[in-house]
Amino acid sequence: MKKIFSLACLLGFMSCSKTGETVTPTTPVFEDLSPAAYMAKYKSLTNSPQMVDVRTLSEFNEGHRKEAILIDVTQADFDQQAEKQLNKAKPVFVYCRSGSRSKAAAQRLQNLKFSIIYNLNGGFVDIQNL
Repeated sequence: MKKIFSLACLLGFMSCSKTGETVTPTTPVFEDLSPAAYMAKYKSLTNSPQMVDVRTLSEFNEGHRKEAILIDVTQADFDQQAEKQLNKAKPVFVYCRSGSRSKAAAQRLQNLKFSIIYNLNGGFVDIQNL
């Protein structure tokens, strides 16, 4: 009985994938990207990807990507702000000054079940002119 159930589940999954339906991953996708790959991926997406600067307000005010919104990962309400301002079904691109805070932010977004998170390996300076 167990084998029949497993086979039925597998065939059901295969039939969904063949129809071209989008299959939502059960585990959020989290990927570290080089600066060039990060910007290339962001620019290639047409479904309104979201870019988040996770630095402090003063760092953000000194310069940021025009497409980025600020959600400071060092603030106690980071998770609440992320859930309030971002769409969990759309890709989220995070960056900071050097890559440490954005990696922590990406992991927190993953825990909050955001579907796709791209972390910049590097920092704002590395993508400033890309």
